[in-house]
Amino acid sequence: MTAIQGLAARSASKGISKDSDVTPENQEYQVLERAQVWYEPDVVSGARLSTLVVQLVSTSPNRINAALELLARALAEGVQDGNGEVMQVGKERFADRAAMKARCQQLLRLHRDDEQLNPEDTDFMLKVLQHHPRGKEKARGCRAIAAGVHPTFQMRCFYVVRDDGREDFSYIRCVDNAPTFEVKCQANVCEACVRVLQVHPAAMQRFASLIEDRFPHIRGPRSTVERHRNW
Repeated sequence: MTAIQGLAARSASKGISKDSDVTPENQEYQVLERAQVWYEPDVVSGARLSTLVVQLVSTSPNRINAALELLARALAEGVQDGNGEVMQVGKERFADRAAMKARCQQLLRLHRDDEQLNPEDTDFMLKVLQHHPRGKEKARGCRAIAAGVHPTFQMRCFYVVRDDGREDFSYIRCVDNAPTFEVKCQANVCEACVRVLQVHPAAMQRFASLIEDRFPHIRGPRSTVERHRNW
């Protein structure tokens, strides 16, 4: 049994398979037949799913349309179980952005001006800082993270402490820029789309039509990120 067939068999035992008499080849496809499988981290990693769908369209070109329809549907559906807004920083898990911001605000309140965070909290804030648009630049030469008051806006904020000085950063910008669980999963779907179209470039027009159907142009008050993601 190949690794893919083994994966399919395990997924089938979880209820993905509908027919106990399907062939191994069909079992491979059934791992991918539900769009929500891309949002189930306990089933298989996004990278593994991406590899599986590419292998399927490579060995069975007649399945390219079905694969593209699945990927377009996965992007359009998003997370259906209510965990789409979950965020994770290191080992800490947050229900949504508000909860993650509250954690950062708590650390800010626990420290006086110019007081440095302990190593554990410093590690947490450095992971948060990675999501800042200029995170890599701001983290340069970091010796510690400290609390303080912004020199211009007179609001409390965090500072990166260096040997040659310090630089402030906004934890709010970091959190707003951090990916949710849904965004991470959809990044895996997008990666799979790219890989499939690299194998079958002639299918690009077909895929463009599928995306246009799944994400119709919406203008006016009803035009929101939830109703129309800008892919």
